[in-house]
Amino acid sequence: MKPNIQKLAQLFVTNRDAYNGISYEAPLELPNNILVFTRTTLRPSDYKNTVHHRYVLIFFITGSGSLFVDNNHYNVQENQALLILPFQQHYYAPPSQEIEWLFISFELAETHPFGAFQQSVSISELMRSSLRELLTAYHTGAAQKTATMLSCILYELAIGKAAHPVSPSTGQIVIAKINTYIHQHLDEPFTLDDLARHCAFSVSHLRTQFKNAMGISLGHYVHSVRINHAIKLLLRTRLTVSEIAYQSGFSSPAIFCRAFKKEIGISPLKFRKKQSASAK
Repeated sequence: MKPNIQKLAQLFVTNRDAYNGISYEAPLELPNNILVFTRTTLRPSDYKNTVHHRYVLIFFITGSGSLFVDNNHYNVQENQALLILPFQQHYYAPPSQEIEWLFISFELAETHPFGAFQQSVSISELMRSSLRELLTAYHTGAAQKTATMLSCILYELAIGKAAHPVSPSTGQIVIAKINTYIHQHLDEPFTLDDLARHCAFSVSHLRTQFKNAMGISLGHYVHSVRINHAIKLLLRTRLTVSEIAYQSGFSSPAIFCRAFKKEIGISPLKFRKKQSASAK
């Protein structure tokens, strides 16, 4: 008898770390640093705009949900799934019923076209079968099997989205241009003037367009992307703090350290040591 997904999901009700999961040496480009956890309640921080460097795949096992991704509103029903891409602003509306949502958070070295169609997708039988295998593999610590089954799920998700494409809004097109420029020039201390020229807007018009689409200021968004990129480098590389500062687009290590401590609460070096100790 196949194990029930709901019972398997209940194995992961708590997670100690939001950024470090099971990993392996991969010869091919597969999802890595995978975390699986289930939530039956949402935390106060889930109701606030969040941005980070990881993909988040959500399976709505029990209870429907309402969430905002890049300031677009999605009503997701039970037995549907939704993929949130790296650096997409997202937050959740308080659920009006009991929930059991399964979260799979992961990283990919390169950008993939999974987000070409931003919408929820019904969980197919093939996806359900792959999910059962993924949860079983994750529970036993089989990292490569977990990644392989996650790739199968993402492929099914992309097929489901392609069947019902949604034309991007003007705001989404502007956001895409902004994200492209930011990630192509992330190691440069570019200004909003540079960004506005790339998008063929005045700075004031670009700020307004971005604020209307995302609900936060453009300057805050760029700053958040830089900090989250620095977090990824602190966790996944042995680069020095100075090297990370410049690769994240800060004009000096001192400015980076001040900005990081203001945002995270501790210095970059202490953050790295703390995360390294908790992973052991």
